[in-house]
Amino acid sequence: MQEEIKAQEETQANTELTINKKIKNLLTEIARWAKFVGVAGFCATGFLLIFSVVIVFFGEALSQQLSAEGQTGVILNQASGLAYMIVAVLYYFVSKRIYDFAVFLQQAVAYNDQESLDYSLDRLRAFFKFIANVIIVVIFFYLIVFVSSLFMGK
Repeated sequence: MQEEIKAQEETQANTELTINKKIKNLLTEIARWAKFVGVAGFCATGFLLIFSVVIVFFGEALSQQLSAEGQTGVILNQASGLAYMIVAVLYYFVSKRIYDFAVFLQQAVAYNDQESLDYSLDRLRAFFKFIANVIIVVIFFYLIVFVSSLFMGK
């Protein structure tokens, strides 16, 4: 029994993960797409920030002008502008994590750098963890809205 355990441990110690040419090509392509997604996220963050600043400073005037023209239902106030700013900040952190993953993955593949690979995978882990936390918060918010709407209807 002890000999089997020792044999298993030796086999596990001698087994290494190898990254062959095909895997390197796949990792390079993954890094390129992740970098594109990160840059697109930074652009979206910029547009969201510009939009939120416009809403904060000119939202009420635009709402009044649109309602004077007969268009109802448009409410652009400072609270909605601040909400867009919060969304932009969240978008930035998501984009930053996926961009860092891409940059360090490219570096790891190009130079066979283990530290860069470790850091890139840590950034990918942080990306998914952040997205999971946002999903949990959104689901919790929806539950609160749903339960409160049940009690408000009575």
